[in-house]
Amino acid sequence: MKQNQISVDDFYAEDVFEQWTKLIQKAEKSVTIYSPFLNEAINELLKKGINSEVEIKIVTRLDAECLCGNVNKIKALIEEIRNRNAIVYHLDKLHAKILIVDNKFVSIGSQNYTDQGRKNKEVSFVSKASFLNSK
Repeated sequence: MKQNQISVDDFYAEDVFEQWTKLIQKAEKSVTIYSPFLNEAINELLKKGINSEVEIKIVTRLDAECLCGNVNKIKALIEEIRNRNAIVYHLDKLHAKILIVDNKFVSIGSQNYTDQGRKNKEVSFVSKASFLNSK
């Protein structure tokens, strides 16, 4: 297989937290996370060797439907804002679960950034190859 070619080894039908950690550790400039559901698992992930200079963006749902009764999400977001100056954005009807590192590496899948998401049977793609300059 050619270098920078996608393979079946890039797809996981299991908890991809370890693969997310490896991606985040590559971050030099930015980490962007899209997910409607979050809890303390996001804090644990972002503590895994990330440089303090790396810009953190979290795109989530901040509407009543996603926040009501979800104190853990609110606590997790506050911790990221406070400890890492994360920028939090609201996106109506967001359902995507995406991790982008330096606009080069990406993970796309169905696993949420929550403790329960780590227990569910989910499928995710985690790039080992860079998407920089890709079409």
